[in-house]
Amino acid sequence: MPMLKWKKSIFSASFEESLRIQSAYKKYIVKAHQNTGMLNTIFTALLAIGFFGTLSYILGVGMPTALSNSSPEDIQILSDVNIRTASRFALWFSDIPKIFAVLWVVYWLLYIIRRFLLGWSLLPYIRLGILGGTLLSLLLLCVLGPITLGLALTGTGWIGLIFQILIVVLIGEVLIKATYRKICIDLFGEVSSTKRNINFFKLILAGILILSINSFSLRIGFVQKSEIDIWSLIYSWLFLVIGLFTIYSVKVLIVKNGVSAFYFLKYSDQYRKTWKLTDEQWYGKRKANRLARKKLKELQKEKKK
Repeated sequence: MPMLKWKKSIFSASFEESLRIQSAYKKYIVKAHQNTGMLNTIFTALLAIGFFGTLSYILGVGMPTALSNSSPEDIQILSDVNIRTASRFALWFSDIPKIFAVLWVVYWLLYIIRRFLLGWSLLPYIRLGILGGTLLSLLLLCVLGPITLGLALTGTGWIGLIFQILIVVLIGEVLIKATYRKICIDLFGEVSSTKRNINFFKLILAGILILSINSFSLRIGFVQKSEIDIWSLIYSWLFLVIGLFTIYSVKVLIVKNGVSAFYFLKYSDQYRKTWKLTDEQWYGKRKANRLARKKLKELQKEKKK
């Protein structure tokens, strides 16, 4: 089945069909109210802003800036020429981690504000969760992507840099399509599609071997004349590692959780009845107590009549 049809059909399942993919998501929904208390929300948001927000800026902007101005005595493991070159390359893309850090802080501030507004329930929590999952899945790539691309450039040259990017894109395409295919099979029982059979493990090993030989011999595509060292070569493959981790995060947090969240939002009333979600699980403890008191008063009025 072509990718276009997957996009149309994957979101067109009935409520009964959508239940087939929700076993893991049900466990998340049932326990979600435990994480949405006001104090818990404030603590989680401040921790996320203080740790990940600050760390994103330090690693994405502060570290390349400091390394680009460092002296040879400050750098112990990697070649000082290579690390300064990599850092200066990363500074060209320093706006990416800056923008990510701002988006991360804005998201958590919006999360706190929305939690204290009227009409809070599982539904806005899930919508915010989709956005938060998207940001979290892209965190490493946005923050460490520029500096690891610089390390790839100094350790393997332009050829190695392009090779790593292509491998990440190719694996990402295959894995995301396979995830969509699996969801379609779970929803509808069958799907017709052609799989791309590529042995990525052998391809990556062959690429590492060829590019390592090039790094120590011909040095085709290198931007600096300094000799390569073993640590620079090892660190030059960090972008591939971060890219593969990002692909896995996108698969779980955006694709799988996104589809599950879509169907829960689409059939929210039916899910609430089928899963027998209580007022506390749906609205939180505080509002559930208010509703319980309101129901009790109504019952007392009916008894007096």
